Amino acid sequence: MKKLASYFMFVVVLVTTVYAGIVQAEGEFIIQFSHLFVMDDKEMGEGDWRIDCWVDSKHVLHIPKREAGTGESVVLNKRVSILPKRRRVAVECMVQEQDRSEWEHVGKNTHMFKKVNDEWCKRAKAPNSKDCWGDYHFYFHNDEGKVRLHYTVY
Repeated sequence: MKKLASYFMFVVVLVTTVYAGIVQAEGEFIIQFSHLFVMDDKEMGEGDWRIDCWVDSKHVLHIPKREAGTGESVVLNKRVSILPKRRRVAVECMVQEQDRSEWEHVGKNTHMFKKVNDEWCKRAKAPNSKDCWGDYHFYFHNDEGKVRLHYTVY
């Protein structure tokens, strides 16, 4: 009888663990930061770029300093998986460019995503519209230059 009770508890724990894993995987938010493309660098030569991104308020990407000039890319190749607490997730990124020894703010931007059925969709400004397909990007620009950060949400 003790063996049967132990076996039963083992099965209950196993099923609970597997179920919890399935539930977590269904709510997972996966993002791939691919690259930062320099559309226009106002300085001569290559610029030094700093990139920081947060997903659901967690700092997930920090590129302290990479060089790239107009028409070139900074490869990020960073994949992040989180289990959000809500059905909404904010993706926020900030780009800075180094001018001499100081870092200058090029821009900061946020995209909001909402879980719709089984997909993470970017919240659109128009009611009842959604963007659940393809890649996404942020544009950042100031008098130092113009860049575009590419990422994909799965």
